Amino acid sequence: MPVGSKFRQLLDEYMTTQTAAEKFCLLDKEAGTNWEPSPSTDSYNMWDGIYAGCIYKTRKTQNTRLHNLLKLHNDN
Repeated sequence: MPVGSKFRQLLDEYMTTQTAAEKFCLLDKEAGTNWEPSPSTDSYNMWDGIYAGCIYKTRKTQNTRLHNLLKLHNDN
């Protein structure tokens, strides 16, 4: 992407939006604790695992999209 391209800025916005979307994974975590903060312990619980799974899925989708964009670019 050329420097100064509007698509470079669009890609930066996409990356920022994906990072911001991670906060919504807290909904999955807190729904299981009846909307109460999960207890602070020295170990992880299943709700932490659910949260981590949500983050993983979000980042996996992002990674797939970025690889597809790269493939489209390289195929041209």
